[in-house]
Amino acid sequence: MKKKNFFPLIAILILCLAFSLFACGKSDNNSDGNQEQGGTQEQGGTQEQGGKTPALQDFTGITFSDKTVSYTGAEQSLLASGVPADATVTYSGNKGTDVGTYSASVTVSKEGYNTLTKTAKLTIMPSAKQIVDARTTTKNSSIQNYDFHINLSTAVSLYGIDKTFNGNYDGQYRLNKGTGDLSFKRTTSGSLLYDATEYIYKQNTTKVKIKTNENGDVKKVSALTTEDEDLTLINLPFVAIIDNLQEANISNIKKSTVDGYAYQATIALESGNAILKKVYGTLEKMGAQVSFKGISLSNPASGVTLYFNIKDNTTFTDFFYQAKFSFPVKTVGVEATVSYKQNASSTTFSIPSVKGFYTSSSDIGTALSTLSNANASTTNKNAYCVEVHAKNEFDPGWNVLATTDEYNSMLYKNVNSDRTDFNNSFEYKVHTEADGKETYKYTVGNIQNGEVYRVSRKGTNTTEQINDVSLSTILSEIKALYTFQSTDVDCIQKVSKSGGIEYHVFLNNSATLSVQGKITNLLNTCPATEVLKVNNYLNTDEYTIEDSEVVLTVSNNALVSVDIKTKIKYCPTDGNYSEDNITLTDTVSIVFNDADDLEKAGKYTAPSKAEAVLVGLNAAKYYIQ
Repeated sequence: MKKKNFFPLIAILILCLAFSLFACGKSDNNSDGNQEQGGTQEQGGTQEQGGKTPALQDFTGITFSDKTVSYTGAEQSLLASGVPADATVTYSGNKGTDVGTYSASVTVSKEGYNTLTKTAKLTIMPSAKQIVDARTTTKNSSIQNYDFHINLSTAVSLYGIDKTFNGNYDGQYRLNKGTGDLSFKRTTSGSLLYDATEYIYKQNTTKVKIKTNENGDVKKVSALTTEDEDLTLINLPFVAIIDNLQEANISNIKKSTVDGYAYQATIALESGNAILKKVYGTLEKMGAQVSFKGISLSNPASGVTLYFNIKDNTTFTDFFYQAKFSFPVKTVGVEATVSYKQNASSTTFSIPSVKGFYTSSSDIGTALSTLSNANASTTNKNAYCVEVHAKNEFDPGWNVLATTDEYNSMLYKNVNSDRTDFNNSFEYKVHTEADGKETYKYTVGNIQNGEVYRVSRKGTNTTEQINDVSLSTILSEIKALYTFQSTDVDCIQKVSKSGGIEYHVFLNNSATLSVQGKITNLLNTCPATEVLKVNNYLNTDEYTIEDSEVVLTVSNNALVSVDIKTKIKYCPTDGNYSEDNITLTDTVSIVFNDADDLEKAGKYTAPSKAEAVLVGLNAAKYYIQ
């Protein structure tokens, strides 16, 4: 029997078994791969809707809003509210100490939530206490550098006059309290104030005030008195109102509605306030063309608005406010708006040179002595003549029939062997209310046997002998116009000119008024009884000096000329309201002709006897025609 071979069969079985075992291992590996790709087994159902990640949640109930607080000097902050305890919070710009506005932001974050960012503003406003403290610090500072502006405006409807008045007062003030250095400039303009420019500066221990004209020429220099300081630094009462504010006077602090100022507040004022009473009194001194007597403040129930800036939390220099003041004009109430503005400024300005000015009493006395000697040198000559031209001019807008008075004179002196010959031939052009201007001509002199006669040449010639009139009395009347005491003079300026040395004499107010009165008296000496005296038009209790100038020229130690000008505003005496005060300008020009050139004076020589020439005196060559 043939033996069977099982080896191939066993080999096939072994291969099948191995294949089967390999297949089982591969099946396990596929199961692991499916879990990595699908992820459904490990996350256990957190993504149940189509396999998508759900949206993060938003924060709710968190607020971060604008906040306004008052200055305390301590740091203040703006915080968010409603933030969950386990959230992370980050702030930026939400803290501040100084007054101002801060841009703040907050960021809130938490797992499972969208990050939240909000913005808001933290505003720190000035407090009433800070305003008072900052102003106190500023006014006590050793450096006071600021500019200020005052405006007055009003509308008047009285006695048929409807007009708007306006006045401006601008000042630049620079003071170092530590060194005493001071420089101040003020200008005034407008219908309520007279155009003027003044300067004040410190000279040694004296404050000197300088007044200039529209060309910048120095017209007056004087030592500053307390009264003058109140007038020239007229802003002081307005500043004092702010300096004396108390916390209880300040309310309603908020952002400003006026450009240039960050804040505004309401301040309470009262008419009886002592500081305001000083304002009223100062306004009366401003040279106003309407009276400020009986003034009172119209304080609205809501108070007066003050606009201001606070710098570095401690400086209060920039501010502005206005209020209405009422005052009577001829018993009729008029209301004016007065505004005051002040801003810190260090802009420099130059003070006009006062080189050659004598301001001390001893130097002024020496100069006046020199002038007195020069006058004596001239008037003691044996022969000379004096030309005098005097004039007063009324404001032509006031009365067209009374505009100008003139006095023109030629005074001649000649010492003969037996007598001193003199005559004073003069002409008046004088106004009357009814007739307008009229001309009167006279000659006063020793024209017959040395006796003094007055010859009138208005209409028919008339002569009359007069007593108590001589060369010395006439010269004294003229000399009184330019003779002064040291107490009359603020200062004297000495200026060298080609024609000699000019002495510019700057008179104080009382002396200026006195000189103006002497010029008026000279014009009032007209013998014509029908002429109304100049001063009858004026109310000398109400006046303001606008200009004053006295110049004496000396050559070869002798007085050769004198020029005087005063410009004063008066109220009319008739009791009627005038929109402007009367302006009265008085001028005098005096020229002394030298003894070596008497041709001009010689023709005025009076004859020793007058019998033959009294008739038809108008044709005589010896007198003014």
